[in-house]
Amino acid sequence: MKKFIAFIITAVMALSLASCALMGGSGTYEYADADLYVQGGAEVNLDAAATENVTALDVDWVAGEIKIVDGDAFTMTEECAEGDYTPLYYYVGGDTLYIKSAVSGTSNDTLKKSPKKLTVTVPEGVVKFTVNTTKADYSVKSERIAAVIAETVTGSGFIDCEYLTGAVVTSVSGNVEMKAKAELVIGIVVVTVSGNAQLTIDNVDDINLEFQSISGKIVSDFEALNELNSATSVSASEEQSAESSGDEPEYYEFNGKQYLRFTVHFNSVSGNLIVKQAE
Repeated sequence: MKKFIAFIITAVMALSLASCALMGGSGTYEYADADLYVQGGAEVNLDAAATENVTALDVDWVAGEIKIVDGDAFTMTEECAEGDYTPLYYYVGGDTLYIKSAVSGTSNDTLKKSPKKLTVTVPEGVVKFTVNTTKADYSVKSERIAAVIAETVTGSGFIDCEYLTGAVVTSVSGNVEMKAKAELVIGIVVVTVSGNAQLTIDNVDDINLEFQSISGKIVSDFEALNELNSATSVSASEEQSAESSGDEPEYYEFNGKQYLRFTVHFNSVSGNLIVKQAE
């Protein structure tokens, strides 16, 4: 059984996280390479030949809802229930399909006042989903996607991927719920100010947990995790000693940073980590 370690997050991290609240302010919605994007519409069916090499989906959505599901081909459907409808824009670049809320230069206030629901179906071969939102909730239910990267301000997320190996989720106040199988997890990272994270997993015997929070708590079906609520701060040397099992630790790299493999990292100011046992 792997070791479980608790930490107390520092005030420095609290300040850096709070700075995320500056995202999604007023002004215009802009993005790079805007001239490469094509205007979409209420429903878009992409040609299979044009997307045969696509293995990743990248969605940037200001407000509303994003739903990702499996399908036979790439399709995009959007609905606008209120405000002024502005069509999405998309671009296939290399191995990635990029989707944006609207044409670059659109007012952020307009997009926030006109939330849209986006539904995307992904074909076989797509293994990675990246999403960036301000006020949009997102959900992904897939037997194909194995890696999820999500960044939100207030949007909440739901991740239910049959073969999920990794997820990196950051938010200010949005909650996230995800399901995973312990035998497949390489690494899960959740960083939030006040949002809660719920992880449903079959067992924690072979998973490391790094929990960092000022006032957040662990609520778990696994008693070993609940005991961490009474743990005191652990120094770097104590951490290394606690994790040592006689073998060299394994790491994976993401965005230039190294993380311990088979680990769930949770960092928050006041957000709670809820760990449920899968039935």
